[in-house]
Amino acid sequence: MRLEKSDAVLFTVRTYMQPLTELAQEEIEGLVSQIESWEGEMGVYKGVQNWGHLVLGWCREQMGRDIKKA
Repeated sequence: MRLEKSDAVLFTVRTYMQPLTELAQEEIEGLVSQIESWEGEMGVYKGVQNWGHLVLGWCREQMGRDIKKA
C-alpha cells in the first residue's frame, strides 16, 4: 500500500492467535522446535524465560516424550 501524501510504502503483518489446545501434533512439534532454537538474546527478547517452561511442559505432555527445558 502506498500512502497518499508522502508516497511512502506501507507494509503490514497479520498476526493470528490460536489456543495451544487447538494445535495439531505437527504444529506442537514445530512450536517446540522454534522455542528450542531461540538461543541467547533471542530467547530473552521473546521472554521465553517467563513462559517457556510452561509451554514446553504442556507440549511434553501432548507429545508423550521428554523435551529439554528453555
